[in-house]
Amino acid sequence: MINTVFDVLKFKTTWLQVDLDKDGFFTSTLVDRGELIYRIKESADTYPELLDSDFSCQIFYLNLSAKQTFKLRSGINSVSFGSLFMFRNGFRVFPVGEEGDDYWKVDRRHQQGYSRTLGTRDIMGRVDIAGPESKFKESSSRDKGLVETDASKQLFDYVVTKCLRRLENYVVGVTWKDTIDKTYETAERLSLDENRSNIIDVVSKLSGAKDIQLLDYSHNLIDVLDEKSNYFEGSVERLAKFAESIENDHLKNNIDLARKRFIELKKAEEEALRIASKEMYARAEAEKKAQQEAYLRLEAEQETVRQSKLRSEAENKATTFSTAYDEEKKRNLFLLSSENKDKEQLESFLHQIVIYTASAKQKITSALFEINDQTKELNREKIITSLSELLESVDKVMTTSRFATTANFKLDSTQITDDISAYIEQYLNTISTAYNSRIQIRVEKTSKPFTTKFTPIELSMVLDNLVSNAKKSRASIIFFKIETKTNGVVEILVEDNGRGLDKSVIEPNRIFEKGVTTTRGSGLGLFHSKKQIEKMGGDLILPAQPEKGFKILIRLRKT
Repeated sequence: MINTVFDVLKFKTTWLQVDLDKDGFFTSTLVDRGELIYRIKESADTYPELLDSDFSCQIFYLNLSAKQTFKLRSGINSVSFGSLFMFRNGFRVFPVGEEGDDYWKVDRRHQQGYSRTLGTRDIMGRVDIAGPESKFKESSSRDKGLVETDASKQLFDYVVTKCLRRLENYVVGVTWKDTIDKTYETAERLSLDENRSNIIDVVSKLSGAKDIQLLDYSHNLIDVLDEKSNYFEGSVERLAKFAESIENDHLKNNIDLARKRFIELKKAEEEALRIASKEMYARAEAEKKAQQEAYLRLEAEQETVRQSKLRSEAENKATTFSTAYDEEKKRNLFLLSSENKDKEQLESFLHQIVIYTASAKQKITSALFEINDQTKELNREKIITSLSELLESVDKVMTTSRFATTANFKLDSTQITDDISAYIEQYLNTISTAYNSRIQIRVEKTSKPFTTKFTPIELSMVLDNLVSNAKKSRASIIFFKIETKTNGVVEILVEDNGRGLDKSVIEPNRIFEKGVTTTRGSGLGLFHSKKQIEKMGGDLILPAQPEKGFKILIRLRKT
């Protein structure tokens, strides 16, 4: 029964398989929900007592899906069943792996304050060995596992340091860092830039280790990240060392090309910042000049009043001049008061608008250059990508301009740390409602404060896009339900009463692909929205659809 259940778990969770061949080499294979992560080979010279023992080890990490699957198939909880068992010559060695047994010292380490480690509740598997009792002898009391010998000590050391720890390094370094991923039965979230960067870190450390030969690895996940990704810089150096260690010229070439594109991207960003700074300086100089002129006008008025008093003009004329003086003074005080926090906030948004506009200009220039280059065949995909990025920049300008005068924070950088659930509620009730008169926006917030780092511009673009799509589908109401979950995740369920998904759409999840549309739009709105949410470490999910209308789910985790 145990082998049958293990076969099912292979596609539900992360697992490690280690085998010792007759030539004296260990081969270790790590797989995450059907996706090969790495396969390595190393000599067994440092474990001579294990040679000719037919050693094999298979360990599974019990994520939520694995635990549920195990109970469904076996009828009992995984904890009650046991953890990491041992078999000698095909027979169980008791009590190794039993509930409450800690032969492998897994729980002892876990209880010593190492919170980021696996416990017996988190693993299940088996260790198989063959050999005479002189090497592997079961204790006569049958409550202590194997009698201590050189062979049993080497077995213990290898299982703990080379099997358990390697599985743990991956689970802690990749799986646990993405709190949303633990609810997934498939490996789709592994393709997110943050997770790919973490996988590159794990595998590059192994490939660079002495006496380890990398036989295979995930070519889908361990590759160059998009140079626009926040994780590009951190991952590319590790990836370069990895490519060097395995002597992969193709990967080296891809890294070099990506570095060049990254440098070009940085230059474009620096140019956008330079233009923005120049614009801000020009505006500041203009305001300074206007302020000086206002002071000169005030002084002129004051001089007029003084002269009028000296000439002892009529009282009504003096009153008129006094009124003019007061009005001019008020105008000056208003100008001076524009140096307060509100003006600084407004300027931060204007600064951001100039950056986005300069970025859009760069993208237009790039697209025009591509079109006008007679030496190369027109690359349609490249033009579409440039126009897609241009549309994204324009959306950022529109979104920024909408709440520039109402936002109660400065946008000195693209990210802020605040209560994201409150932000969503206030943005929808204040900004979205004001700019969308033909649809009723309802918000229900049952969540507690959820403080995290996020990008307000990009999050607002997602909200705007969902409202816009609802309007295009002739919805009269769009409903946002914001709820904080216990696992450090906030969920925003969005539902409208429009036409919903076209019944002819066979693969609904294709609506997130570039160019796919059911509303005569560009087919980029949901593509950009999913990309923005994933950049924030979240997910945009298409749940089961209602009979009428459209439903979509946003999930965000704390970062």
